[in-house]
Amino acid sequence: MASAPMKYSGLGLLAGFICLGVGLLLAVSSYRVLAHGVKTNGEVIEVLAEEDTERKMWYAPIIDFQTPDGVMHRFQSSYWSGNHSAVGDSIGIYYKRGAPEDAVVDSTSELYIVPGCTMAIGLFLLFIFGIGPLIIHLRKPTGTG
Repeated sequence: MASAPMKYSGLGLLAGFICLGVGLLLAVSSYRVLAHGVKTNGEVIEVLAEEDTERKMWYAPIIDFQTPDGVMHRFQSSYWSGNHSAVGDSIGIYYKRGAPEDAVVDSTSELYIVPGCTMAIGLFLLFIFGIGPLIIHLRKPTGTG
């Protein structure tokens, strides 16, 4: 049976791999939309607001935009923030060619900070629960006998 430290080390490694994987998926998605997506502007038509358990307000805009073929599209930002745009504001967005329903707001937080922080947390957990215990194990004095 595994000792408690080893069990927690395994859970920490698992959490690290999951965070790193999710961060990489978010980073690849951001890269694809930036490299191959269409940049345009949309108009904020509504701002959703929610209060968290600490009574802090979080906002997500609902945005209308038009593709070159004249079709109007609407989407809700998947990123909730403490700051919000006002109804009627013009906001930069990216959407995938052939899939305008997969639009994202042109936001540093959404496109860079969230994927980067998620990967950093994953790497930190991998180091703490993987490399850290390995170093401690290797530095243990061997028994003399």
